[in-house]
Amino acid sequence: MSSLDCIQGRLSDVVLGRKEPAGLTETIQDDAVIGNKAIQDRIAVYRDTTLLTLTAALKATFPVTVRLVDDRFFAYLADGFIRSNPPSEPRLTHYGAALPDYIARFPACREYRYLADVARLEWAFAQAALERACGALEPQVLFKLLKEGADVRLLLQPSLQFLVLRWSVLPLWEELREPADPSAPPVPLRETTYNILKRDARNVRLQKQGRATFAFRHALAHGYSIEQSARVALNRDRFFDLAVELLDLFGEGLVTGISLNANHQ
Repeated sequence: MSSLDCIQGRLSDVVLGRKEPAGLTETIQDDAVIGNKAIQDRIAVYRDTTLLTLTAALKATFPVTVRLVDDRFFAYLADGFIRSNPPSEPRLTHYGAALPDYIARFPACREYRYLADVARLEWAFAQAALERACGALEPQVLFKLLKEGADVRLLLQPSLQFLVLRWSVLPLWEELREPADPSAPPVPLRETTYNILKRDARNVRLQKQGRATFAFRHALAHGYSIEQSARVALNRDRFFDLAVELLDLFGEGLVTGISLNANHQ
C-alpha cells in the first residue's frame, strides 16, 4: 500500500502535467477497487479545478495585465505558468511573484516588451496592500545611539516594496485600472526608474527615488546596518548625504524600530 504523501505527490505531478497518469492509476487501484476510467475522470476534475482556481487568483492580482492581453491569452499564459510554477504555500494572495519574469521570457509576449513591468508594478501594489502600516519611530533615539558608536540597523515599514522599472508603465497602469475603456491609452517608453511603494492608513502609494536613495533604503530593508547601507549608496552617488537621508526616512514615517548589534545591547 502506498503512503498518502506518495499518492499526493504523484497526483500533483499528474495534475500539473509533469507525469502521465498511468503510474498513479495503478497505485490507486492497489488501494481501492475502482475502475481506471473513474480514476481518469477524477484526475481531470482535480486538474480543471486547480487550473481554474489558480488562474482566477492570478487574474485578481494582475487585472491590468489581463486587460492588456485579453482573457483568453492570459488563460493560455497562466496555464503554462501554473504548470511550471505551482504554489509553494496555501495563501493564494502570495501566489504570482514569478509571473513577471515568466512573462519577460514568454515568446508570445515579445511584442509587448513592457508587459513584464506592468505585472511587476501590479505585484508590488498587491503585496504592499497586504501589510498594515506600523507606528513610526521618532529619530531622537537613533541619534543618541549613533553618538555612542552603536552598530544600528533600522526596521522599516513591513509594507515597503522596492521596484525597478525599465519602462514608463505607471501612466498606462493608472489608465487601465479604471473600469472605463480609455480612448487612447499611453504607450510606455523606455525609461529606468527606481520606486518604493508603501501602504499608509488607506492606500498604497508609489514614490520615485534617486538611485542612491533607493539603494540605501533597499539595503536597510534587507538587514544591512546604517553604515553598510550608506556604503552601498555611496557606490551609486559619491555625493550621498547620510544625515539628510536619515531625516527623510523618519520624516516619511518609514522607520518602525531599531535593532542593535549584540556588542552594543
